[in-house]
Amino acid sequence: MKPFDKYIFFLIAGFILLLISSCYEPDVEEVLRPGAVIQDDKYYLGTSLSYASYLERNATDGQYFKNENGERESPFESVKKHGGNIVRLSVAFGPYTSDKAGNVSYAIDYHVFERVKEDFKKAKDAGLEVFLSILYEKGLKSEEWLKIPDGPEMEEAIYDYGKDILEKLAGENLFPTFVAIGGDYDFVASNGLFMCRLGDNDAERMVTYMNAGYRAVRDFAAKYDKKIKTVFHASKADDVVRLLGRFYTDEYALDFDVLGINYVFDTGHSAYSTLGELSVYMKLIYEKEFMVVGASFPYTNVNADKVFNIYSRMDMITYGSTYSPEVQARMFVDFTIDVLKAGGLGVIAEGGDFLGCELWFAGNPWNKGSNWDNRTFWDKDYRLHVGIDWMKYDYKPFVKRNY
Repeated sequence: MKPFDKYIFFLIAGFILLLISSCYEPDVEEVLRPGAVIQDDKYYLGTSLSYASYLERNATDGQYFKNENGERESPFESVKKHGGNIVRLSVAFGPYTSDKAGNVSYAIDYHVFERVKEDFKKAKDAGLEVFLSILYEKGLKSEEWLKIPDGPEMEEAIYDYGKDILEKLAGENLFPTFVAIGGDYDFVASNGLFMCRLGDNDAERMVTYMNAGYRAVRDFAAKYDKKIKTVFHASKADDVVRLLGRFYTDEYALDFDVLGINYVFDTGHSAYSTLGELSVYMKLIYEKEFMVVGASFPYTNVNADKVFNIYSRMDMITYGSTYSPEVQARMFVDFTIDVLKAGGLGVIAEGGDFLGCELWFAGNPWNKGSNWDNRTFWDKDYRLHVGIDWMKYDYKPFVKRNY
């Protein structure tokens, strides 16, 4: 469906948001109350857990993840016990065996299929569902992949790669609930599924490539009679209209089920007055579902290692100037209520396990450590804190799926 005049949309969206909003203000003291309702599968709460196993496997100081009592506990078990029902994992090319200077003795392998499969099993054993991102983007491709010519051969390779990953998981009786083809599509930086490889006017070929990945997921789901939703993962709200304006026309269109976006206070929700407005936009204009697959709020403004944290701001007008795990939980609760009230499928936190450390990561070849350790659910000593308890909140009164 081609987007109609934006003024008509905002008039309708504003009216609908008035209907689905309420006067309710959450009692933030209830966020951490004992015995809070654990979520069911009608909406999704969780975090990405791509780094935890890598951190424990290679820790030079014997560090490991602990529960709130300081006892060793699988982070997957911790997420489940504290109200989560889903984790996000990402599989990509690799592994990397050295940093830029060539002096790393261990494999940077947290996105390699075998490692992701191990984490998928941990998630399943903990009773968690999995949001799987199959990454193809620049910097994560093998040399063999780079030799594939553009056109039908690349389309076939994208389909086969995605299907092969899912088939290998099925061989272990592992089935994701959501699958994103590529990730963090960014209109300005041209990040995502080969967006750096194509010309500015090659949108139709890009759509063909992405749809090959989505088709692989659908064919796989049909073969095993599974309900698996495909996801288009945009980097931030600001990119959505421009990306879909380019990739969703009368001549060609992306064939996905759910729009997933990231959110940090530093980047905001752009032209939308709320993320709820974006959710309504996707329903009205594109008939797509919506969820946040990379939300993040800080629990501290202190850096835990030698790498600078890229985001540090929070809404001080609403929450004051004191950083704490309790405030982090409150920010997540309020944010999740807004998303669910507007028809969103749920909220997955980004990098809840990206703790301060002395390890190399593929995205930062210049220094060892995390650029996200102020936004995690475990502190600098790898001990779980109450920020994670936003997942325990009873959101059922706020779930809206029909307008």
